[in-house]
Amino acid sequence: MEKIALITGAAKRIGLEIAKDLQQKNWRVVIHYNSSENEAKKFIEKFPNTAAVQYNLQDIKNISQFYKEVTKPFGTPTLLINNASAFEKESENISTTSLEKHMHINCFAPILVSQEFAKNGGRNIINITDAFCMKPSSKFFSYNLSKAALNHATKSMALHFAPNCRVNAISPGLVLEPEEQELKEGFHALASNIITKDITKIEDILRTIDLIIATESMTGHNIFLDSGLIF
Repeated sequence: MEKIALITGAAKRIGLEIAKDLQQKNWRVVIHYNSSENEAKKFIEKFPNTAAVQYNLQDIKNISQFYKEVTKPFGTPTLLINNASAFEKESENISTTSLEKHMHINCFAPILVSQEFAKNGGRNIINITDAFCMKPSSKFFSYNLSKAALNHATKSMALHFAPNCRVNAISPGLVLEPEEQELKEGFHALASNIITKDITKIEDILRTIDLIIATESMTGHNIFLDSGLIF
């Protein structure tokens, strides 16, 4: 099997770490980004056998055209990691704008990208969701709802795309400190209550990706890497 990976939302943070790890393991890597053009350019300049494709995943009507662009650098991907995510605090009122943005980027787009991937011979899909979808918060209503929907969709996708394509999910807890100053205080408050007294390590996510890729009998599963946060 050719080692060609597509990772959405991979110009920064967790997605970028996944992209670097796969590239070092001899994967040809296509990263998707929306607004992080400078970071995407730095990645492909630094690492060989990599490419970057820009697309706004809110535009779910043109996913098939986006996927055609993805295949141009190296051919058809054999691994898809749906990592891109909208993550915004809810205002006092739940708005259609917030609901649509989060559902489009965090749920509908991964499903539609996965469909293009599977029907073009893709073999392995990993959805990066969130352990917090099991612990709803009014401050992140649309975000949690969209990630919970993607969790549920993982099983349905595994059934729909079988037998040639496997679909699994990873649900991390607290991983990297938020970039936004207003979110940092909440991050550290939650971290202080983790029963293992440690946040989720990037290395654990990378090892779990390796496990899923190597375990051909695994499909339709969601692996929680939350350090006991959702206990």
